[in-house]
Amino acid sequence: MVKKLIILVVVLAALGAGAYILFGNSKNDEKAATTSTSTTKEQETKTSTSENGNIYSLADGDKARKCTFSYAGSQGTSVGKMYSDGKGNGLMTIEVTTSKGTTSTSNTLVLTDKVYGWTKTDKGSVGFVYDKSALTSKTNTTNSSSSSSNSTANPDKDFKLSCQSWNVDESLFVLPTDVHFTSLPNY
Repeated sequence: MVKKLIILVVVLAALGAGAYILFGNSKNDEKAATTSTSTTKEQETKTSTSENGNIYSLADGDKARKCTFSYAGSQGTSVGKMYSDGKGNGLMTIEVTTSKGTTSTSNTLVLTDKVYGWTKTDKGSVGFVYDKSALTSKTNTTNSSSSSSNSTANPDKDFKLSCQSWNVDESLFVLPTDVHFTSLPNY
């Protein structure tokens, strides 16, 4: 039990560090901006909407949407895309550049009952898989038992998104074959 708890803490710390880089540690540093995506002729008639959300709220929605967002803070910058198929699946991809010039790509794939997270850098890749229900209950417990501090990363952070409907590309909701996923224990 202690070993599983230590593994979970290490994984959450690694994911938290990535989120900390994205979100910085000062509200004064946050400058959320929306980014427009290029559209195909077929999508030109579709209107973009501005909304606040995250990968979980987008995946749980009943509309197929494609969204973009960007972030700039004292720890670095990021640009990202979120996709949902309107059936409970979602993908978020974030390109991160830290203030030290380090770059990485972080991905979160939300499927009906599992969540897959992986990061690719110039040094390799690492991936984790866990039950969606375990993450939700653990996040709720952590959020309710910790103080609301701006120096801690919130995995459910909402971004200002620019979204539009899209014709779903099912290939985006397929796991990469070049990443080994480690299962995280359920609590």
